[in-house]
Amino acid sequence: MLNRHSNRVCTIFIADFEPLIGFARKLSDAAEAVQSALQAPSWGFGTGGYLLRHISRRFLFILEFRRICTQTLGLDDWQNNLSQNTHLIKTALEKAGVTKLKRLGFKTTAYLPQGAMSHAEICALMFGSFLAPATEIESLTGKPTDVLLHLYGKHKNMNLQLNLNPMTAAQVATSFMETPNLEQFVEAQLLDPGIREFKATVSVDCLCVEVDLHRKDVNVGDVALFLKESLDGTHTLTESAVHTLQSLRPKRVL
Repeated sequence: MLNRHSNRVCTIFIADFEPLIGFARKLSDAAEAVQSALQAPSWGFGTGGYLLRHISRRFLFILEFRRICTQTLGLDDWQNNLSQNTHLIKTALEKAGVTKLKRLGFKTTAYLPQGAMSHAEICALMFGSFLAPATEIESLTGKPTDVLLHLYGKHKNMNLQLNLNPMTAAQVATSFMETPNLEQFVEAQLLDPGIREFKATVSVDCLCVEVDLHRKDVNVGDVALFLKESLDGTHTLTESAVHTLQSLRPKRVL
């Protein structure tokens, strides 16, 4: 599912930790080590930390005093370079002197069109698949016109937050433009068409599937396994969510 719509997916990885004495120097060493391997064409430093930008890949690597973060526009760069990305993250944490993580998380936001279905049709399928039939709550809402579903649970050894939200093209555009650090994905904001093209691609009536997998109180040695399991889990959960929605209608290739 996600592989067929990889250009409609935003990813973010976050590792939160407690800063240590001498961390300003250690953070500089971590940024230097990551840049040596990443060779990002542009980078910056501010009071918050370092930002390494690989614009052609639509990939950001952010090092801050309490957090290491990566972001991508599109799934392919994260997935195809998972081994390298894992190396970059582990290198940054080791150079920074971090041994324990408060929280480790991987989140994807996927804007998935459901064939030629409209927003209203996708909303209608939410009732009876994930929720009680709409007729059972019409005394409260009349005929429902929209729905947002938050689910919390576990997947393997990870905590899960799963958000399902039918969206109109206009809602998608608004949601995407609220993506953190969006302006950092382009070099020349007036000339680089990357954000505009991504926005145009995703701005159709769709089911927005947001998968947030995370763990708390994690040793740095567990990062590599988490990165693999969270990516695998994201594929599994997204596929399952779409299949559940589609269970009320004849199956078709999306």
